[in-house]
Amino acid sequence: MGIQSQVSMVTPQMAQKWLSQGGKNRKLSVHHTKSLAESMKAGKWVLNAQTVCFDITGKLIDGQHRLSAVVMSGMTVPMLIVRGVDDPRAFETYDTNVKKRGVADIVGMEGVRNANHTSAVARRLVAWEKCAVKNEFSLTNQAYKQIAGYEIIDYIRNNSCKIQSIVAEMASSLPCKRCGAGSALIASLFICNEFDEVATMLFMESLKTGANLGQHSPVHALREKLVDPPERRGMFWETEVMALTIKSWNKYLYGKEVKSLRWSTGRIDAEKFPIPGERK
Repeated sequence: MGIQSQVSMVTPQMAQKWLSQGGKNRKLSVHHTKSLAESMKAGKWVLNAQTVCFDITGKLIDGQHRLSAVVMSGMTVPMLIVRGVDDPRAFETYDTNVKKRGVADIVGMEGVRNANHTSAVARRLVAWEKCAVKNEFSLTNQAYKQIAGYEIIDYIRNNSCKIQSIVAEMASSLPCKRCGAGSALIASLFICNEFDEVATMLFMESLKTGANLGQHSPVHALREKLVDPPERRGMFWETEVMALTIKSWNKYLYGKEVKSLRWSTGRIDAEKFPIPGERK
């Protein structure tokens, strides 16, 4: 009969039956399966000609994660089903020579400038948008790690111009290049800009140049932190950069001076995450 293909609406029952028949498959990644399932439940699944493949004996040789996601999500989705693959070496070739297409690749092909930087900023902004209690915001929790690619892509499509305007304004500045958390800095400035565009524009200009800043200026204090950052790096530092930026911006907004700028996360004197507009 040779290789045959057809598009089928795959139900959870069908997917479960095919999976139960066994086959040559990799160890199942629960995280990847959950990501696919969330995409299906969100209505983001599309028929893209990627195949679910069976060999000549009817054993599954490619598509385990997609079928597992159908079962997990309870959704019925269209898939291209291929049967009759008769070369026993075929399964060895799946996914071995593939470079995964990331969010930056996708939005870059759609014409978004600074795609890598824009995608990184958007990921942090999606985390902010999804955080129900803003005073508890963090980039170190499981919720941040589980942000799906489609969520970032949708956010960029809706906010590309605003994100890129701040990227263009700040990405080459000394504070952004030196702080080791440029995406976090730009994301926090975007958040402040949503509250007050004029104040944020003036704040960014002062932060970039450092010109005419008094010793107790909150912008000066933030600039010093960013230009000469501590050794620590990673998402804890990125969360701190966002907190320090918003805290400094709030002081600037209300004309307050500071002797020093810090955001404490210690057990005794722990501070809540600042929100733009707070008078603290």
